[in-house]
Amino acid sequence: MKTMSLAVLTVMTVAQTLVAQEHRLWIGLSGNRVILDATLQAVNEESITVVKDGRVLNVSLNEIEQCREIRGGLITRGAVAGASTGFVMGAAIGILGAPREDRGMRIGTSALAAAIVGGIIGSVIESAPHDDEILDLREKTPAEKREILGEILRRPDE
Repeated sequence: MKTMSLAVLTVMTVAQTLVAQEHRLWIGLSGNRVILDATLQAVNEESITVVKDGRVLNVSLNEIEQCREIRGGLITRGAVAGASTGFVMGAAIGILGAPREDRGMRIGTSALAAAIVGGIIGSVIESAPHDDEILDLREKTPAEKREILGEILRRPDE
């Protein structure tokens, strides 16, 4: 049991070092164009500078209609929380549902299977966009868009 507790604690500690992410965006442009998974570098007077697939792009503020921040740190946190919870629940099921002589194998198998399923479920739940995460910028002036996107850039990394 000490080994399982140590394993869960180690996974949670290591995962916290993995949650730092850059400011990655999904950007909806006029004309039904989209820039997927771009890293926000700068907010300028008339445009924003993003990096997409190693290329630096300047996108006019007038073209930006929607924006959503892709929060990779939350996906990792969800996976860790789901895996940790699944691991503990699987171990408990293995302890309670196995005969005494077969507990060691059942605990490990149940814990591992539940950790995998829990990690998948946690990451999917955290990666799903919430209604308030997509910013509708269609009715905003370039100055308002600059301020909103500047706030995203000034946020500490997740």
